[in-house]
Amino acid sequence: MTQPFLDALKGFAGVALIMLATISSAPVAAQPTQHAQPPPSDVVPLLSTASAPDTTGVPVNTAVPALSTFLQRVEQFHPKMLAARIDRDIARAALTEKRGAFDPQLEVYDDYMRYNGGSGKAKQATDNTVAVGWLTPDGLKMAVGYDYDRGAVKSPLSPTGTGGEVFFDLKLPLLRGFGINPKRAAERQAIVKTGTAEVYFGLTRLQVLLAASTAWWEWSAAERRLQVQRDVLDVAAKRAALIRKRVEAGDLAPFDGVEADAEVERRREVATKAERDVQKAAFKLSLYAWDADRQPGPPPPSSAAIERLSLSSVTDEALGKATLDALETRPELRSLRLERQIVGIDLDLARNDKKPRVDFFVQPGYDAGNGGVGMTIKTGLSVTIPLRTREADGRIEAAQLRLSRLDVQQSNDVQTIVIEVRDAVNAVNNAVERHEIASKALALAEKLEQGERLRFELGDGTLFLVNQRERATAEARLKVVDIEADYAAALYTLWAVSARL
Repeated sequence: MTQPFLDALKGFAGVALIMLATISSAPVAAQPTQHAQPPPSDVVPLLSTASAPDTTGVPVNTAVPALSTFLQRVEQFHPKMLAARIDRDIARAALTEKRGAFDPQLEVYDDYMRYNGGSGKAKQATDNTVAVGWLTPDGLKMAVGYDYDRGAVKSPLSPTGTGGEVFFDLKLPLLRGFGINPKRAAERQAIVKTGTAEVYFGLTRLQVLLAASTAWWEWSAAERRLQVQRDVLDVAAKRAALIRKRVEAGDLAPFDGVEADAEVERRREVATKAERDVQKAAFKLSLYAWDADRQPGPPPPSSAAIERLSLSSVTDEALGKATLDALETRPELRSLRLERQIVGIDLDLARNDKKPRVDFFVQPGYDAGNGGVGMTIKTGLSVTIPLRTREADGRIEAAQLRLSRLDVQQSNDVQTIVIEVRDAVNAVNNAVERHEIASKALALAEKLEQGERLRFELGDGTLFLVNQRERATAEARLKVVDIEADYAAALYTLWAVSARL
C-alpha cells in the first residue's frame, strides 16, 4: 500500500495547484456597501474610551483627594459597575460564539452496502470519506479530503483506485451570499455589540460616579452644617454659664439667665436635627462604599468633609469646548453610531438577499493506485432566481425606517446634551456669583455680631439682640455652605454631562 499512498500524495499536490489556479481566476463580486463590512477602524475607535481633552476654563478635578479616592473605590467595586463589566464579558463571549460559525470541521463518513444488483445477484460496496471543511466570512466554502470507495458502487458514486482519491472541494457564491451573508452579518453585529457593551459601561460609569459624588457633597454639606450648629451651641452654652454666674452675683437680672438657657436648648434641638441629617446623608453615601468582598464598606471619616473646592467660573470658550467634547464622547451618541452600524449591516444583508443566487463550484482530485484514473474534476454553476422578494423588501424598508428613527433620536439627544452642558455651566457660574454675595453678607453679619456682643458686654445692649445676631451669622454661614455644595454638585454634573468625570 506504500506506492498507492505516494501516488495519492502526488495527486494532492496537483489538487493544490488546481485550487490556487481556481481561486485566483474566480470572478470577484461587487464590493458591498460600507455598512456591510466596515473596516476595523470604523469600530475600534468606538470601543476605546476617549481621553478627556484639555478644556481651558473648566475647573479640573484635582482639589479633593478624599473624594477622588472614594470615587475610584466606587468605580472598582460598586455592584452596577461589576454588572456592567459582566455585560462586556457577555458581549465578548457572544462574539466568540458567532465566530464559531467559521470553525473548521472534520467529517468522517463510512458506508457499507449490500444490495440487489439485478437478477437476484447480491452486490457489495464500501464508501469511506475523511474531509476537513470550513466556511470563510465571505461565503466561500472549501473542503480537503480523502475518499476510498471499493466494490460495486452505485451511481452517482464511483469506485476509486486502490490508493483512494484526494480531493479539494470549493463552492463560491458570486452574487447572493458573497461578502455579506447571515453568518458574516451576525459576526459583524457581534463585533459592534461589544462596542455597545463598552458604551453601556461608560454610561453606567458616568451615572454611578455622578450619583456617588452628589451623595458625597450632600454628606459633606450635612457635616459642615452640623459643625456650624455645634459651634453656635458651644458659644451659647459658654455664655449661659457666665450669665448664670453674673445672675448669682446680682450683676444681671434672672430673666437674662432664662433667656440664655432657652437659647441653649433651642440650639441644641437644631444641632440634634443636624446630626440626624448627617446620619441620613451618611447612609445614602454608604450605598456607594463597597469593598472587594462585595460588602458595604464604612463611609469616609468626618474629617474628609472639610475638603472643599476652589470656586471659579467657566468661560464662554470653555463652554463651547465642553459642548464639543460632550457631543464627541457622550455614550448616548456613541451608542447611536453603533446602532446605526448594526442597522446598516441588516440593510446590506437584505439588499444582498434580493440578488439571484449564483454559485460556482469545482472539485478537482487525484485518483491513485491500481484502477485509478489520475486527475479527476467536477465543476459547474448553479443559479437560483427569486421570482418575488417580499421578505427582503420588508427588511429593507424596516431597516430604512430604523435609520430614520435613529436620525430623529440623534437630533433629540444632541439638543438634550447641549442644553445639559449649558445648564451645568450656568449652575456653576451662578453658584460662583452667589458665593461672592453670600461671603460678603457673612462678613457683614460677623461684624454686626461682634458689635452687638460688645454693646451687651458694655451694658448698652440685650442678650436677645446678641442671640439674634448670632443666629443671623449662623444662617449666613449655612448659606455659604449650601452654595458651596451647590457649586460642587454643578461642577461634577458639568464633568459628567461632558463625559469628563
